[in-house]
Amino acid sequence: MKRGQPVSIVLSGLMISVLLAGCGLLVPDGGNSQEPLLPADDAVADVEAIVAEAGVSVVAGVLLSVSADPMYENGLYEFLQVYTGTGNEIAVWSADSDGVSSEPESVRTFAGPGVPVDALDVEGMVASARELRETVDGCDEATVELSSVPSGAVARWASCSDGGLSQYVPGTATLDGEVVPDVFDPASAEGVASLVDVVRRVYGTTSVLDMVQGTPVLGAGENNVSILVTGMPIDDMECTPVFSVTSSYSDTGEVVVPVSPSCGVADYPPDKGLVAFDLGSFDPAGLAGVWSAMNEAGFATEDMSGLHFFSSDGRMLIVRTSPNDPGDEGWETTIAAS
Repeated sequence: MKRGQPVSIVLSGLMISVLLAGCGLLVPDGGNSQEPLLPADDAVADVEAIVAEAGVSVVAGVLLSVSADPMYENGLYEFLQVYTGTGNEIAVWSADSDGVSSEPESVRTFAGPGVPVDALDVEGMVASARELRETVDGCDEATVELSSVPSGAVARWASCSDGGLSQYVPGTATLDGEVVPDVFDPASAEGVASLVDVVRRVYGTTSVLDMVQGTPVLGAGENNVSILVTGMPIDDMECTPVFSVTSSYSDTGEVVVPVSPSCGVADYPPDKGLVAFDLGSFDPAGLAGVWSAMNEAGFATEDMSGLHFFSSDGRMLIVRTSPNDPGDEGWETTIAAS
């Protein structure tokens, strides 16, 4: 059967995903068939066909989605995309009844070295997407994605959409199969220690260029992505991997994918005076205590948009506030490595 054509574009967490409705229509059997024409082994075959055509042994990422087919009762679309290349030079591949095709990918960037083809668990991705669609309320379209991160670990996560924007499903982010916390409290030593551990697992090092924390004072419905960490530039790539995690201070319930770094521009951060510092060499309690220290110095949290952690010598960490009103006085302190 000829598979469907592209019909939707959906946002996935911090990254924009092009999701094509097609690949595996269900033909109703008495109006109640639940068995897709594209079983997991066909998805595996599609990946094998794509990597053979692309001539690669590693892929930048894989996206697999399962969504409802509005034309058939109890029908489903299953769609698979494979990304190849590095940095900003990415191609997106798909397979249908006409064969394998590819086109340049202008939206996505990848910050890792790629996932070996032998390490892909496509059957597991299919099973996870189907299960999410059945078990998560309002999950009309379930998407499972994977890619590598700069350390070489394989990151995987899932998202759901009920016809609107795609939202990351909390608890589904893993690195090499191990679950990663979704939320980190930047004002507790334990939270900072957990964050540093994830930085190490994502980057393969705790040496970073800078870290930015948004204010913990947030209103309902506001963006609660509050910590952004900029790693070191990747060799031979115009790419500085940047990833975000979520502060525990928001009550919106929305979190971002905590394992998915994207490629920043080569000259990020713009301050040429910044040098790398080892985030792991600073006492987590000292890093967590800067908010209360700022308050004790007479600066209200609600008057600040966030804090910037950076270094000019690699040994002393500078912490600087960003006032909501550019005309207001800011606050600054330093933290010495342990």
